[in-house]
Amino acid sequence: MNTRTALPARRRLLSTLALAMLPTAPAWAQGYPAKPIKMVVGYAPGGSVDMAARIAADVIAAQIGATVVVDNQSGAAGAVAAQRLVNSPADGYTLLTGSSNEMAATGQVNPAQKYDPLKDMTPIGLIATAPVLLVARPRT
Repeated sequence: MNTRTALPARRRLLSTLALAMLPTAPAWAQGYPAKPIKMVVGYAPGGSVDMAARIAADVIAAQIGATVVVDNQSGAAGAVAAQRLVNSPADGYTLLTGSSNEMAATGQVNPAQKYDPLKDMTPIGLIATAPVLLVARPRT
């Protein structure tokens, strides 16, 4: 990826994060955050979701003056991290950076999944999009 294409993508990411943070502005005046925020990521460090989470964590930390800790909990296509979010207190100190896997796919392939994304999670905002490609080896 060259710098010319990375820069507009980063600007879009930062703009989206800024807009996503606006609804929580009244909470800041009431002493939030009083402790570090944990951003759970359902994938191993170094991947695209982890990279987006780390950029988002830096932006959120700068915007609200808080410590944001990225906590990678890989496994079960993101469902391990999603369950960790659902098991945490609903106090705004645990966030999930994930993908469509833990929001839609894992429930379809694992009926034993213990969370319902529509009931147990509140969306905050889209922080990134990523292309998915299908390729093949050419005949020679």
